[in-house]
Amino acid sequence: MEGRIFRSKEVLLCGNALVMTAGGYQFKDFVKIGVPLQFIMLIVMMIAIPVLFPF
Repeated sequence: MEGRIFRSKEVLLCGNALVMTAGGYQFKDFVKIGVPLQFIMLIVMMIAIPVLFPF
């Protein structure tokens, strides 16, 4: 049951559904790009927020 709920989240956004069907992508393709991107954004935000909003 939980696996079905997790897998259903990938097609909740219309853009994801359109790209997945047209491009033949699978959920793991989104994970391979998304996880490293999240870590990059974390590092960028940890640097940018103190510079833009000093205490």
